[in-house]
Amino acid sequence: MLTIMGGEWKGRKLLVPSSHQLRPTAGRVKSAIFSILESYRMKQGLSASLQNAVCLDLFAGVGGLGFEAISRGASRCVFVEKDRAHLRALKLNREKLGCETETIVVDCPVERSQRFLTAHGPFDYVFLDPPYDLPNLASYLDFIVEHVALNPGAMLIFEHRANEELPIPERLELHSARKLGPASLSIFISKI
Repeated sequence: MLTIMGGEWKGRKLLVPSSHQLRPTAGRVKSAIFSILESYRMKQGLSASLQNAVCLDLFAGVGGLGFEAISRGASRCVFVEKDRAHLRALKLNREKLGCETETIVVDCPVERSQRFLTAHGPFDYVFLDPPYDLPNLASYLDFIVEHVALNPGAMLIFEHRANEELPIPERLELHSARKLGPASLSIFISKI
């Protein structure tokens, strides 16, 4: 089971299919992500909650990051996932939480999702948590810069394997990078 760690649904459990291909974001990594987001918001003079934020959860799995964001005040989240078992669990989690109107589920590979993303952006926060064994993970940063509408100062949160080197696209700046066990978090800010 995966647990929502903060906000309105704190303590609620999400359904997770037994799948060797699913690697939910670990609790301490999720805590780090939302601590960074809340701290950044407060430095910008905003409330710590993600109130009215529009989020994008790429490689969403069962929706752990996107549902966490909605629980913490985000107004909407678009989930992109292609795996059938993960999609079933994602949709059941959405029903269980009663947030069908705040969520959009896009059933296709990330690489083919751009027309959906154009229609539902611009985004304030983009969660990117691809399988670690995908080749050329850094290409997804380029995909986001080229095909995803971002609000000025949008944050991109990229969870990747700890030894992955990421070139930084011209339209992003690195906010912070942290190694958390086998995972690393790279947080980027849109310069648009």
